[in-house]
Amino acid sequence: GRGGGRERMCPRNRRLGGFWKQEGAAEDPWGLVKAFRMLDRDGDGAINGQDLSAFFGGCVGKNLSQEEAASMIAMADLNGDGAVGLDEFQRLMAGGGGAKSLQQQRQEAEVAALRRVFDVLDVNKDGELGLADLRAAMAMSGLPLSDHDLDAMLLASPSSTAMDFDAFSQLSSLFF
Repeated sequence: GRGGGRERMCPRNRRLGGFWKQEGAAEDPWGLVKAFRMLDRDGDGAINGQDLSAFFGGCVGKNLSQEEAASMIAMADLNGDGAVGLDEFQRLMAGGGGAKSLQQQRQEAEVAALRRVFDVLDVNKDGELGLADLRAAMAMSGLPLSDHDLDAMLLASPSSTAMDFDAFSQLSSLFF
């Protein structure tokens, strides 16, 4: 029945990460085979849209539309057969074979978010954060800093008078 399927896909009283790494750790140190089998709901050796929908609905508690499931499959479907085999799943998780790893996707999302913050802070839109930009940003944030403090922030940048996005992202990495 329905409860038995949920138990197979989302074991009770266990965190998924620990569940994936238990048995067979020597042959499958990252637990990818076990994770794959958990996602391969019908046991046919491939993860398709129905498998993903069943997993998300039963274990994650989020219903995927057919379009969402198809998009997720397409991202990892390197051979174009409409499903994700074990080799494709392993490449996706490791980041090889043309598919982006989840780590790479997360890093790209973080850079994009940081870029949006930079663009908002760049009040005069010159591609650099100068003293006036930082003063306005700090005032908007409710954390007004003295010009001395703002100058100290700028000293971290190569020009000492303004910081470009690269300098901003390096400075931000110290705080986030």
